[in-house]
Amino acid sequence: MSSAAACMHTIFSEGEAVFICYAHADNQSKDPKRRWLDRLLEFLQPLVRQNCLRTWSDEDIKIGDEWHERIRTQLEVSRAILLLISPAFLASDYIATSELPVLLKNASDAGATIVPLIISPCLYEEARFRYPDPKLGPDLLRLSSIQSANPPSRTLIEMSEGEQNRVLLLVARRLLEIALPLDSEASLKDRGAIRQLQDDRGIRVAMKADTARSTDAIRKVLAGCYKRSLFTRTHAQLSLDAMFDSISNCRKLVESETPEVSDPELAQMLADVLGALDGIERIHTFSKPSEPIDVNKIDQLKLQALRNLRLLSRLTNIVYAIPDSRLTEEVFFSKEDADKPPTIE
Repeated sequence: MSSAAACMHTIFSEGEAVFICYAHADNQSKDPKRRWLDRLLEFLQPLVRQNCLRTWSDEDIKIGDEWHERIRTQLEVSRAILLLISPAFLASDYIATSELPVLLKNASDAGATIVPLIISPCLYEEARFRYPDPKLGPDLLRLSSIQSANPPSRTLIEMSEGEQNRVLLLVARRLLEIALPLDSEASLKDRGAIRQLQDDRGIRVAMKADTARSTDAIRKVLAGCYKRSLFTRTHAQLSLDAMFDSISNCRKLVESETPEVSDPELAQMLADVLGALDGIERIHTFSKPSEPIDVNKIDQLKLQALRNLRLLSRLTNIVYAIPDSRLTEEVFFSKEDADKPPTIE
């Protein structure tokens, strides 16, 4: 089977799409480098062409379509939702009252992944939205509780063009990761197909860190994420608050160190780790007090993160004792204990 056919078979399915939510003002600049939707779509186009992803924005609405219903329908079926955050985005009444309530409910009910990308300085950390009813709720979400592709202190317009491209590349890879299954064998095979597709586009995949800075960044991640909170099976004996707080610090470390890694293969693995930790964060964010937390899903995401950390350890020759496809049975009741190294037999 060709690599393109493998990608089409294992990743793409009809009805699943990436919905891009943005303010029109952020794609109307005379400077093409400031037309953010266009720049993002340029990065995604190789994956769209090979049927690995399908994107949808309001630019896909045809003359005569009921545009409001088309948008709501796409929001309800999209597997990933990308938010291009800016002052214009946060100021849009339509986004706040029509799009965000639907996408937040979809994320809560159907597990759709929300990926904020912060274009310019704005009230991202202060913004709160009610859903499913934009006025009555009853649920309330602080937008910054969802892990963004770039931190609010490093918005796209404050970066060089090269830095912007690297963030857009990580977003494209994150969206592709969302489409992959979580089981280890299929996931690794699919990644192999994707890497071959990248080779077909002339992107040479390196299997070693090509700079000391890359290796140093990975060493920091491996040391900083070597915690019981990540290595231990989630069950009732744990302090869940301590676990989530500890894993959140690991996620912040991965996010801060990923831009330091220039090797595309290693950067992709870090993005995969970040995607898994984001998934745990989403479960925490959208969990309701009246309902039990999905511990099996959390453990599945932990194993996904550990698989990639183990690969990073092997490729960079950094010693890192990681259990093979299992979690430990340790218990902890405090943040201090959750941050301690795991006991690996």
